[in-house]
Amino acid sequence: MKKVTYDILMGILPVMIGVYLGIYFNNQNENAKQQELSDKILESLYQENKNNIMKLEASLDYFIQLRDSSDHLLRLKKPYKQFQFWKGLNPPDLSSTAFNVAQVTNTLPGFSIGLVQHLSSTYSSIEDLQSQAHTYFSSVTNQIGSPNFEDRYLAVLFNYAYDMVSSEEQLLEIALELDKQIKEIN
Repeated sequence: MKKVTYDILMGILPVMIGVYLGIYFNNQNENAKQQELSDKILESLYQENKNNIMKLEASLDYFIQLRDSSDHLLRLKKPYKQFQFWKGLNPPDLSSTAFNVAQVTNTLPGFSIGLVQHLSSTYSSIEDLQSQAHTYFSSVTNQIGSPNFEDRYLAVLFNYAYDMVSSEEQLLEIALELDKQIKEIN
């Protein structure tokens, strides 16, 4: 009976060890792949944030100039004529592709809670800025042709530029903090 039990154990034990080792190495391989994906996405988030910061800085310069110029004309009570530096009412074209990829690939849970919160805050602020710009743009285009619109246009332009400067400064501050946080991780 002991021999039969011994033979059975000797037959099962190598199979069990093989299965265990197979599962162990498979898990290690999956963890390595997940870490590689996390590293790539973190690098993409870093680059995307860097590009967004550059676009924000350029846009902020433009809207400061637009705010100050329209304010100057309002104070002088001069009529509006298109500024030489005019680029329109468009907000900066900020990207959120890397963040969307991180969400779709379910990579965010692998990051620290602080980083995920900061990412969410940054990308939520980007959406808010774009929504704000769209609302103003719609408001302005809906007023075109209305009585006395030309008299009010400079004030509307000033208010829009003022709000954009305020929002972009806040977003830039958040994005710069995110930049520092990602640098610390890398």
